[in-house]
Amino acid sequence: MADVFIGYKREDAQVSAAFAELLRASGYTVWFDEGIQTGTSWDRTIEQEIRAACAVMVLWSRRSCD
Repeated sequence: MADVFIGYKREDAQVSAAFAELLRASGYTVWFDEGIQTGTSWDRTIEQEIRAACAVMVLWSRRSCD
């Protein structure tokens, strides 16, 4: 279980990783889809991680609204 789940658009992966590093440096555990193992059910894993997280951070950008 992570403290923070980060949701983002694939094109914003670098921004997501930067936020994750800032949160980790502040002592939080972070989960975003870089942690999905090959062959794992993407939808099921995302749902489980969102439900288990203490907080959900959604990164909105122009790309995510297209």
